[in-house]
Amino acid sequence: MNSTTLTINTPQKMLWALHSSSLSSEPNAAFVKEWYEQVHLPSTTPEQNFELWSTHDRQRLTLYQIGATHTLITKHAAYYQNRLQVNTNVLQRLRSDWRPEKLGSWVEIHPEGVNTGWYLPGLISFNQLCQVLEKSVFKQKIIHRWANMFVHSTCIGYGESWSTTFIRQVDLMANATQSISSQYHKALHLCELLEVPTFPSFLLEIFQTHEVHQLGVSLWMTDESVLKFGLRVFKPSIKLLMALCLLASFTDEDEDFLAQIHSMSARVQWVEVQQTTDGLKTEVSYQL
Repeated sequence: MNSTTLTINTPQKMLWALHSSSLSSEPNAAFVKEWYEQVHLPSTTPEQNFELWSTHDRQRLTLYQIGATHTLITKHAAYYQNRLQVNTNVLQRLRSDWRPEKLGSWVEIHPEGVNTGWYLPGLISFNQLCQVLEKSVFKQKIIHRWANMFVHSTCIGYGESWSTTFIRQVDLMANATQSISSQYHKALHLCELLEVPTFPSFLLEIFQTHEVHQLGVSLWMTDESVLKFGLRVFKPSIKLLMALCLLASFTDEDEDFLAQIHSMSARVQWVEVQQTTDGLKTEVSYQL
């Protein structure tokens, strides 16, 4: 008997994930299709990658593209200006000032609607970060104070949303030469400074049991509040991924959903346990 191997392309994987969640709707599907069509480069171009991020409960899906700035900036700017009707001056300015090699674009789907934005990965000095946080003086002072206390920590990315509720995305990385216990408690110190609820007391034990060596801190902030404070582990083991999902109340349906995405993906990029405005969540990033 002849067998046929079906190949699922990137936009099909994205739409499958959307339609397999409670976020499925025609407007959301149309938004995803348009975003992909507007930002993607021809398939023969090697300078781009797509990721799919999902919370453990399938209540937030994020589609993310990253590639070389010089090949993507024109397409991204055209999409933001022509389709979303937003001013891209800040993106153009930071591109000139920071000269990032990579540029990211993302679209986030959640029960309240759709959000989209941009992201600049790469090492960013805390002085540069504080300059773009200048309108949020309180958080600027907190992050600057934390950076001065833990001088070997780094900022590894910054982004912003185009939504009416302006969101800043800040990613920090702890010093890998220090113990995971030290990294964890330094992250908790920032958590306290930002007045974010603490994490379950046995989370550190989970990190130690699964031999985590380095933690990232991922922040989503408005000028008024912290929407998400995440502790991120890059290239996690499947056992760690499952342990963190179970920590955030994982159902059989949720597990089946992530298993399907896992089977379609190239690799797991990171897993993150988060304190959010909707409570404790675990989010997983898959490279498509």
